[in-house]
Amino acid sequence: MSAIIIQPMDKELLKYLASLLLFGTNGVIASKIAADSSHIVLGRIILGLAFMAAVAFATRNTNRQAGEAGAKGIVLLALSGASLGGGWLFLFEAFERVGVGLSMLIYYCGSVLVMALSPLLFGEKITARKAACFAAVLAGAALVNGSSVASGADPLGVGFACIAALSYAGLIVLGKMSAGIGGAKRGAIQMAGALAAATVIMAVKGGPGLSIPAQSMGWMLLLGLVNTGIGCLVYFSAIPRIDAQKVAVLGYLEPLSSVAFSAVFLHEALSPAQLAGGALIIAGAVAFEMAGRKLTGLSKATKTKQKREHARPSVS
Repeated sequence: MSAIIIQPMDKELLKYLASLLLFGTNGVIASKIAADSSHIVLGRIILGLAFMAAVAFATRNTNRQAGEAGAKGIVLLALSGASLGGGWLFLFEAFERVGVGLSMLIYYCGSVLVMALSPLLFGEKITARKAACFAAVLAGAALVNGSSVASGADPLGVGFACIAALSYAGLIVLGKMSAGIGGAKRGAIQMAGALAAATVIMAVKGGPGLSIPAQSMGWMLLLGLVNTGIGCLVYFSAIPRIDAQKVAVLGYLEPLSSVAFSAVFLHEALSPAQLAGGALIIAGAVAFEMAGRKLTGLSKATKTKQKREHARPSVS
């Protein structure tokens, strides 16, 4: 009987989880910045791009080894970044119109789209066990954010949240389709795309001005250089090496950590429903990861057995 091989958590998955936890502090930091949400988004993109461009220049020799930037890869990465920048702006606009809870529920429906497209675009099979784990995570997200969903939501705000959800799916799908480019060069291209999209959208709204009060500049630098620069650099580099389904499921740890950090640092009370939702998200994510490892172990064990049987001398 062949044993199931259980692999330790790989480095790319750890990087992805670390970036999600870092992103979970965005709400806490943004609450300290006395500026319009669109200005905060534009500011963090500019600072994030500056950071990644500096890292890309400093590590340009390593970047050459990580992969040459072909025209198709550059376009896909830029479009992925544009999805990110546009998604942030529409999401923050939805926050102001329908609240954070409903906006986040709709926004992370983009993960459902990623999950649905993964068999078609990336050849990833959706098993019944994985589907059940994903359903548990979705239910948990509904409990975590559902308590702040207001009745009579503004249709325009809901529409903005839907656009943000599509943008999230575009970020993940386009990012995975451009896996040939690595290093900080990858993040710089994506952040450049994000800046272009954010500038255009803000210009349409009435001008891409940027105004951050001096007393908030420290928090802005923290959000832009650490959470956006370092966080997105790690996030962008990990996504191409992780299954799209896993990205979709584990991505729900970001809104969960956001709620948890708000409770710790902003003293926002957690309801029993939110605690139950958090437990569901964690349980569903862990079960999904274990299911994937079990399938990987079985696959490797089967291949090893087949190799051994093939190597045995035939008896005539």
